Amino acid sequence: MAAEQDETPGIRQRLGNLRGEALVSQLLESLEQMEGRIALLEGRLEMVAAYERHRGPLTQSAPAGYAVEQPLADHHEIVAEDHLLLSDGFHKIQLTGEGGAYRWAAGSGGLPFSFFVDRSRPLQLSLTLFNTVDERNYSAMTLTDGANKLPLRFARRGKVADVTATLPERPGPDETRLVFQVPHFGKLSERDNRQAGVAFHRLVVAPATGGTGAAATGKKDAAA
Repeated sequence: MAAEQDETPGIRQRLGNLRGEALVSQLLESLEQMEGRIALLEGRLEMVAAYERHRGPLTQSAPAGYAVEQPLADHHEIVAEDHLLLSDGFHKIQLTGEGGAYRWAAGSGGLPFSFFVDRSRPLQLSLTLFNTVDERNYSAMTLTDGANKLPLRFARRGKVADVTATLPERPGPDETRLVFQVPHFGKLSERDNRQAGVAFHRLVVAPATGGTGAAATGKKDAAA
């Protein structure tokens, strides 16, 4: 893929001598062009992310002689630093004063995650949230695993919430699709119109006997 050309001098040259309606018209045209390029880049990134999600099962289902079978891992981790899409409700990465990464997320579409993991035995799920726009979310959130609703457990550490659940065993290598529904969401502030419900930090899925919380991983979390 050819390197993107820096258009800053061109924009300055086109807009430098414009005023009034002519300036507004050129600004809108430039913004539309930028939006198109951003959408194209997001599409390319999504293709890479989709390949990474499906690489294991695609390798497993390949004809004999074309690929070596690879068993699904029994654990999976998704963190705020990963490529998470705005179309899935995840906003840009932000950092706490201590350097912890998070993304405001979970508008009307909830908090969705899709991945492949070995479900031949029960798995422990641990979701770490750095903040919420409404305290009621830390007791009212729900989780669906495909078409099944699973109970959640909540533990508070100041603004941080550790949300845990048990994923039941399930036959076959099908994709795991989780959606956390966050009932209370809205604008982040009077000056920030982004829609969100919670600040996502990390999701960990691992065998139920291994422990998955911050204490088990040795990672220290800091509230947003």
